[in-house]
Amino acid sequence: MSRPERPVGVVVLSVLWTVAAILLLLAAWEMSNGMLGGQKAPSWLAPELVQRAPYLAIFGVAFGIVAFGLWDLQNWARITVLICSSIDLVFSGYTLVGAFAAGATDSAGFWILMLRTAIDATICVYLMRDVVAKIFQESW
Repeated sequence: MSRPERPVGVVVLSVLWTVAAILLLLAAWEMSNGMLGGQKAPSWLAPELVQRAPYLAIFGVAFGIVAFGLWDLQNWARITVLICSSIDLVFSGYTLVGAFAAGATDSAGFWILMLRTAIDATICVYLMRDVVAKIFQESW
């Protein structure tokens, strides 16, 4: 049986998760060397960065595994991205409600949060579409 063709949206998500994985691994490497933003970190902060670098590297590897799962049309990867995007959507929505209540709707941060919420909602709706879900389920 032949595998279904990979949808463009899944390719985009896989590439974005791969980029995030690479950035997390680069940040972990930089932290493990006691650096911050390409500069030597202050002496009081460097040991803390070195201690936390392995945790960031674990997240980077996990993101890479999810990216590969998306690329390979693994349903567990689709569900993982759905869960992560849903959690972020809830937190973003909660923060937006707070921003509206406080009247803080004129800052750039507010509009970035609006964009982030829209992207998370789009990802959730896309991955829950019957056509996309069926492709993930048929691939295995």
